[in-house]
Amino acid sequence: MIGIGVQMGGPEQEDALIRKMLVKAMNTASKSREPNYNVGTEAWINPIFIVPGSILKPVFEGYELGHFSKKEKGLVVQIAVPQLVGRIGAEGVIRRPRMARLEDCSAAAS
Repeated sequence: MIGIGVQMGGPEQEDALIRKMLVKAMNTASKSREPNYNVGTEAWINPIFIVPGSILKPVFEGYELGHFSKKEKGLVVQIAVPQLVGRIGAEGVIRRPRMARLEDCSAAAS
């Protein structure tokens, strides 16, 4: 069985294409597995996709093995999504990071 997790790195990714695709995959996996898939009767894997953003960024590249439970027969795998992929909007266009305007910085400093 498979369970899919998604960690979005910031609010700017609300309409990101990768979020929509991962949520769709997560919902499909959820509908196709038994409700008690993690009780140890059969093996399971839980990939967690970490999409970098303004608040959260993975501290590794590629993937890392996470929690393993021999009793539950399960493994968590954390997957770092490349920064560029996280910046593709719903329209399929790469969004540039927002830069603060000089006027906004001056107003905040005073």
